[in-house]
Amino acid sequence: LRFYIPYVKEFSRLDRIIFMDDDLIIQGDVQQAWDAKQNLTEGKMLVGACEIWKWGDASSAFEYSGKNSSYAKSSALAQVGRPIEKTYCGPDQKVWCVGSNHWENLNRRSIEINGRPLEPESQPEWNFGFTLFDLEEWKRLKLTDNYEQWMRANYEDHIFPETSLMYGLGI
Repeated sequence: LRFYIPYVKEFSRLDRIIFMDDDLIIQGDVQQAWDAKQNLTEGKMLVGACEIWKWGDASSAFEYSGKNSSYAKSSALAQVGRPIEKTYCGPDQKVWCVGSNHWENLNRRSIEINGRPLEPESQPEWNFGFTLFDLEEWKRLKLTDNYEQWMRANYEDHIFPETSLMYGLGI
């Protein structure tokens, strides 16, 4: 549903909306986020205020990964900070790995859908958690269409697990 927010009748007259996950603790004035729309540069449609925390196996606790975390450092693409060539499944690598065509398919689809190759190192990792969406810019950029194209690509190529929202998180 979140990918169709600009087209929900109740929101159709709004120019922006704040999306909040149900597990957040708000520690500041939400008005500041609402007013952040005026600071968005052209071609940008969201302000994500949720920090990225990841489970640390070594510490058995959540660890702050910083505001500058990228998809290359995340588990979302099975890269987890490794060079792409170290992510392929093999006799000694059966978890946190990808098939031999994964990166080729992902790049091909990124060019088809986004008009550019995927660059995990420069793609910021983000979380829907607390996000201001500029609904006018969302429509102008046709992001729902983009999401639907990624859904079709995933159905055809099985790039991500069927339960994943990965292709909806900015890929």
